[in-house]
Amino acid sequence: MRGVVTAVLLTVACGYLLAAGSVLLLPPFLAVAAIIAVGLIGSLVLFLQLRRRLTARLNRMLRTLRRAPETNFAARCPVGDDELGTLGAEINQLLQRLTELSVNVIDTDRELAWTQKELSFKEELANKGRLLQATNDQLEGRLKELSQLFDISRTLNSSLELEPLMDRFCEVGGRTLDVDRFAVCVWNERRKALVVRGLSGFDEGQGALRGMRIYPGEGITGTVHETRTMLYVRDIDKDQRFMHFRGKAHLHGSLLALPLPSGDQSVGVMLFQRDRIDAFTFEDVGLFHIIANQVAGAVANSLHYQKTRELATHDELTGLYNRRMLERRLEMEWERTSRFDSVLACIMIDVDKFKQFNDEHGHLVGDDVLRFVGKFLAEHVRRVDSIARFGGEEFAVLLPRTDKAEAFAVAEKMRSSLAESELPRSGAKGPLSLTISCGVASTQDQPSSAKQLVDMADHALLLAKSQGRNRVVSYGDSGGETSV
Repeated sequence: MRGVVTAVLLTVACGYLLAAGSVLLLPPFLAVAAIIAVGLIGSLVLFLQLRRRLTARLNRMLRTLRRAPETNFAARCPVGDDELGTLGAEINQLLQRLTELSVNVIDTDRELAWTQKELSFKEELANKGRLLQATNDQLEGRLKELSQLFDISRTLNSSLELEPLMDRFCEVGGRTLDVDRFAVCVWNERRKALVVRGLSGFDEGQGALRGMRIYPGEGITGTVHETRTMLYVRDIDKDQRFMHFRGKAHLHGSLLALPLPSGDQSVGVMLFQRDRIDAFTFEDVGLFHIIANQVAGAVANSLHYQKTRELATHDELTGLYNRRMLERRLEMEWERTSRFDSVLACIMIDVDKFKQFNDEHGHLVGDDVLRFVGKFLAEHVRRVDSIARFGGEEFAVLLPRTDKAEAFAVAEKMRSSLAESELPRSGAKGPLSLTISCGVASTQDQPSSAKQLVDMADHALLLAKSQGRNRVVSYGDSGGETSV
C-alpha cells in the first residue's frame, strides 16, 4: 500500500516538475492550468490505485469472513504492515477466538449430549430401580401371603377332629393373620344353628363366646351363612345388623364376614375384624377369601369325618348309640360291675303298635316320632347311662350302679311321661297317641353274661307286650310289675 502511494506521489512530483518547467515556456494562466491538471490527474491516479488495491484486499477479507462459519472460523485474512494488514490481524485474532469458542461450543455440546444421555440413563435406571423396588415389595408381600397360606394349610391338615383343629388354627392364625380378631362359626346340622368354635384376639371374653349359637338370618353372621355371600362392614358402629356377639364383645372398626363354602352349601362363616374403620383393602379381601376357602375345606372334612365316625357308633335317625356301640358299652359296664361288685340294670323299650302307626300316618311321620322318642328318652336318663336304638322301634338303656327297683322306677317314669307328651304332628292325618312297653332286668337276676342280661330284659319286654302293652314288667315277676 505504501509503495503504491509512493509511486503515485513520485509520478505527481515529476508532473509538477514538468509543469513547473513548462511555466517558464507558457503563459501564466496556462501554466497554472497545467499545474492544476497535473495535480488532478495525479490525484485521480492515486485514488484509482488506492481503490483497486483496497477493494481487492477488502474483498479477500470479506470472502474470508463469509467462509469462516463454513470452516468453523479456521479461515484467516491476509496481514501486513499497513492499516488493512493491522485490521486483518485483528480480524484473524477475532476469528481465532471464534474458532476457540466454536471448539468450546462443540465440546460443550458433546459434553451436554453425553450429560443428557447420562441423565437419561440415570432416570431410566431410577425408573427401573423404582419398578424393581415396587416389584420386590410386591414379591415380599406375595411371599408373606404364601408363607401365611402355607402355615395355615399345614395347620388345617394337622387333624380331622374339629375341636383340636380349631384350637391349632386359632393359635397359628393369631400369629400370622394381620387382623385384630377373628372367629370361626361352624354349622351344626342337629341344632340347625351356627356354633362359635374358633376364636382369636378376644382375650378374656373368648370363654363366654365359645359355643354361642347363631341362627340363619340372625345378624351379619346368620345373613352371610343364609345368603352364602360376603359382607364387608366398613364401620361396625354404623351397621345395626352387627350384634356384637349378643352384647358379649363390643367391637369397633371394620368387619369382613365370609361364608365357608363346601359345594353348594355353607359349612359356616368366618369373621375377620380390625379396630380401624375401612381397614380392609381389595388385596386383603382376596387373601382372606383364599383362607376362608381353606378353612371351609378343612371344616367340611372334619364334619364328614365326624359324621362317618358317628355313623359307626350312632344311629343316623335318632342320633343315639347304635346296637354295635351299645354292645361295646355293655361289655365295659359288665366288666366294671364285676370288678367293683356293683349292680347294673338294663331296660328294653318298644314303641307299641308302631307298624300300625306307620301304616296309618306314613313312614315320614313315623321317622319324626322315632326321633322324638329317642330325644325324649335321652332326656330322662343320667349322663352316666347309655341309651341306644336297638333296632326298628326298639330302644335299650343301660343304668350303671342302679338296682332293679330303681330301674323300674326310671322305666315307669319314661312310660307315663311319654304317654302324656304331645307328639310332633307334621304330616299326620289325625290325632296322635303313642305308648311304650318296657322290660327291666338287672345283675340282681344273676345273669351269667352281659348278653344274658339283655336277653332277660327283652324277655320282660315280651311279657309286657303280651299283657296288653303300655306297661313296665320286671324280669322274674310272673305277674309283672305294671303301672298303666
